[in-house]
Amino acid sequence: MKKLLPFALAILLTGCASTETAKSDAVKQSEIYQDYNIEYDAGSEELSVDVTFRFGGDKGTTLELSGDSKILFNGEELRSGTRFFGGAYYYDSFKGELPQTLTFEYTNNDGEKYVNTNTIVPVFYAEYPGSVKKGESFSVSWSGGALGSDEDMYGTISDNNGHSYQCNTSATGATSISFPPNATAEMEAGKAKITLKRKVKKTPEQTTNIGGRIELSFETEKKQIEILP
Repeated sequence: MKKLLPFALAILLTGCASTETAKSDAVKQSEIYQDYNIEYDAGSEELSVDVTFRFGGDKGTTLELSGDSKILFNGEELRSGTRFFGGAYYYDSFKGELPQTLTFEYTNNDGEKYVNTNTIVPVFYAEYPGSVKKGESFSVSWSGGALGSDEDMYGTISDNNGHSYQCNTSATGATSISFPPNATAEMEAGKAKITLKRKVKKTPEQTTNIGGRIELSFETEKKQIEILP
């Protein structure tokens, strides 16, 4: 269990990834690294995906797909974009229920296809407190499967005055997460909301020899609790 790094420090730690961009047909196709992200928000019923291709590994130059190269998600071609601090990427979002299967199909400039199909297991609240006293610890449990060895669960509590606290557990087999006493110590008495987010990171089944990464996440709908003085 640990409190997450401040945003500025997280940026510093990941800042060594290249933000430069090149055309995909200008590089050796076997040296293209595939980075996939899929997130489902149960509260808004929205699925978001983004993909980054890099030359030479996970920190390499980002690639803009050119020529006949393309990336599809569940049969639809993704939009292209550029991040100020992240270079070229591909993305889209979809409203509605979580699809049973989530498939990326990447075709490189040599005509080779890499198909990666995944599923996201929904998370549901099993038990959570209706109220908690300021400065006291509490736990939230879930159904939808215990954590695997490559998974993390994040818990967040936020009040109506802009205060929030996030903690996480990566304990294999866990079905609950504990919020420490300081999670609510600075919060105002009154209504607050909690959420859970499950993340799993793994290697795509189909990649070049240089590899790749897939991150899948599911965020629960918010649940209201009362913070007592």
